Amino acid sequence: MLYNTQRKAPHLNVTRGLQVARLAYALAKSRGDFMGAEAVARAKGWTDTADYVTKAASGPVDRTDGVGLISVFNDLDDVLRAGTILGRMTNARLLPFQTRAIVGTQGSSAGFIAEGAPAPVSEINLTAIDALQPLKAVGMAVVSSELLEVGIQGTQAFLANDITAGVRLALDRVFIDPVNVRSAISPGSILQDATRFDAAKTAAGIKGAIRSLVAAVTSSDNDLATCAWVMSPKLATFLSTEDDEAFKGVTALGGFLCGLPVIVSTACSLAGSPSEELLALISQDAVAAALSDGELSMSDAAAIQLSTTPANAAGPLVSLWQNNLVGFKTQVFADWRLRRSNGAAYAVLN
Repeated sequence: MLYNTQRKAPHLNVTRGLQVARLAYALAKSRGDFMGAEAVARAKGWTDTADYVTKAASGPVDRTDGVGLISVFNDLDDVLRAGTILGRMTNARLLPFQTRAIVGTQGSSAGFIAEGAPAPVSEINLTAIDALQPLKAVGMAVVSSELLEVGIQGTQAFLANDITAGVRLALDRVFIDPVNVRSAISPGSILQDATRFDAAKTAAGIKGAIRSLVAAVTSSDNDLATCAWVMSPKLATFLSTEDDEAFKGVTALGGFLCGLPVIVSTACSLAGSPSEELLALISQDAVAAALSDGELSMSDAAAIQLSTTPANAAGPLVSLWQNNLVGFKTQVFADWRLRRSNGAAYAVLN
């Protein structure tokens, strides 16, 4: 299900990941059996989690199944989707998968006319964008069974973050790194064909880059009010330590730059260039995106390749059961495109 949630400025959520960790714990203790997971959750007094696994065992689960289920969905969403650049764009145009969309490339015009004069009719230019495809991003994490036994309250943040971090970073890297080209299995970077600027990583250089980025994005009638800056936490921290009034609203968690929201992601450090930083300005309204809810599954009896680049051919496998390990798989379907030309621009700072 797709929805657009208006989110406030970033803040520390001490309960983030609690429902995800509880669900993972219950499934792991029951070895993936939903009926057993329900019993584990109820024995712990986790009624929301128990309601979730009961519904999952009896039929499809969706967001209409009650407050208890919504709390589990929202928590997974908070950990997974809301941690991505796309998930923090509050004004992106969310569309269904495999549905063509019509977008306006030039709006209608109006003006004052004399009394009794005919009203002018202006032309509206429309074009179609290709349908967004359900392209799958998958991440796996393996934790020890002992970690689940230690106590869920003390390990919830680590567990929830560990089983979703890979997917979050993968989505962000593909979305923001300009070198990523669209393929049959992956979206391309939103900056793939965007205008690039180069600037020095100094206060004066960054101010010049800001002016260039604003000019580039607004040249095609993109509304500056819907734009957002995207940068790394490292660059945001650098700006916040500069004794400059222009950067006083920027923090390591985001904040505001020139009155526009700042979205931070570690994916903004360019691949192969540790000294270079990326600063992007994106018109959120120009982004057409489809992003599914996250899916979580587990196993403690599988044999898997413990590799970041698993091969299709036969290779060495590790038994989770023999090594007292539990594997969690997180997946999400996503795709995105720019609806308008020059809807994004970026600067490389060095």
